Amino acid sequence: MNSDEMRFHVRVDPERVDVRLLESSIAAFARLVRSTGAEKWTVSDLRLASITAAVRPREGIDFDAEFARLTAGFATLSEVARPPSGWTDDMLDSVAELRKLIDAEGVEGVDLTLGEQPTLTITPDVVHNAAAAMTSMPTTLGAVTGKVDRFYDRDGRRNFGLVDEATGDAVTVRFTRQREDEVLRLVGQRITAWGALRRTPGGKKKELTLEGLEAAAPPGSQLLSVDDVTGLFGADWAQGQTSVDWVRGQRGEA
Repeated sequence: MNSDEMRFHVRVDPERVDVRLLESSIAAFARLVRSTGAEKWTVSDLRLASITAAVRPREGIDFDAEFARLTAGFATLSEVARPPSGWTDDMLDSVAELRKLIDAEGVEGVDLTLGEQPTLTITPDVVHNAAAAMTSMPTTLGAVTGKVDRFYDRDGRRNFGLVDEATGDAVTVRFTRQREDEVLRLVGQRITAWGALRRTPGGKKKELTLEGLEAAAPPGSQLLSVDDVTGLFGADWAQGQTSVDWVRGQRGEA
């Protein structure tokens, strides 16, 4: 193995492997590589029988720094459920998603080798800690504006998906049964939802516990300011009435 190579190996029992495991294994490695910057790497090895894949850096990439970041991060996750220093949300997500691969029938283990360093075994504890690090997020009051793109009601747990138009990120919005009719009427519409908002370690909006929502004005529209209407009406438009008299007249109180 080359000193600049990142190698991913899924140890399997060949007699118990489902063909779909091949796809999920390659996808899991691709996601991990992509989370560090897909433009940095090229495929250097691919063995389908043993489900082994490897990549090497493109010219000019500081692979030692990348390997150090990965090694330190996996060491952190082997001990605590805390975002490793220098890791992005995508890197944490890619490790958390390995749970599906590790739990798959026929899989005996998942290994990652970085250059000439000792092979790292990605254990269930590492994967669990990565997932826990993603969910142990501080909660603050916040709001999200975007379109409702899906609705789920499973086992009494209700949520809808909202694509945050400011970032393009999907936010899960959880709500109670009492709000179900209100939410269903707004599916496909642009809304603003507010409540207790949880963010990822990297600051992305992740999950909102709904306190209130309303239909939002189309993008680009805005309320008129005082400056916008100044001079719009003539000096005699109220026929000499004061503002108080005019409002009373509109209410039929004059």
